[in-house]
Amino acid sequence: MAKWREVDIAMVGALAANFPQHDDAAWDAVRGCIVDIRDTLFALDSKIGVVEDNKDLSPEGVDRQRAALAAATLQELDAYKPLLTAKNAVTKSINKAETQRPSLPSAPTSVADVQLAAEIREHVARQEKPDSFVLVHAADERVVAAVLSAPAFLSGMKDEHLAILERAILNKLHPDRTEYRDTLQRALGVCEQAIKQAQRLIVDRAKMVRHPDGQWRFIRDPQPPLMQ
Repeated sequence: MAKWREVDIAMVGALAANFPQHDDAAWDAVRGCIVDIRDTLFALDSKIGVVEDNKDLSPEGVDRQRAALAAATLQELDAYKPLLTAKNAVTKSINKAETQRPSLPSAPTSVADVQLAAEIREHVARQEKPDSFVLVHAADERVVAAVLSAPAFLSGMKDEHLAILERAILNKLHPDRTEYRDTLQRALGVCEQAIKQAQRLIVDRAKMVRHPDGQWRFIRDPQPPLMQ
């Protein structure tokens, strides 16, 4: 394969152009990961270029030295430290955002409110889809408090449904926080895909293949014997 053009490297992680301009540690790490991947490719391109331009090397010598450089970078990308840094930063940021979410309405305390809550649960339990009914009325604190503050069966649901419903209500009432979490997770996916794109570029240029032992080698190298 011919030497990479700048546009070839720029296309690695191209979806990062759509990342929002949030100014926090998680987004800095995610954007930094994409930059690091491209910088890694530019550095490898420069090193391979020196080998390919070396007139003292035979074609086989060029192949071998290029493959050695490629193998080292491919292994680095397999356990890429900037990606791990980004994942840790995203996890920390999401966990922090979760702890800062506003709480849902608490259980009723007055006699009148307790009685109303019981009537609400009875009404919810009669619905064909109790959880959907509650979600539709998520903005009504009386409905939310009545259902979430009592055993699930009183509202015609199972315990696991109640846990899912609570998260769905939070997501509906606070979509900005949900979008922040989901967008960050999608951004991590862009980073992971960018690593695969980078590895494909390297594999094509240096004629590499991954052997069953997990190591990257020149395509004409023999496969090592399997351990018995």
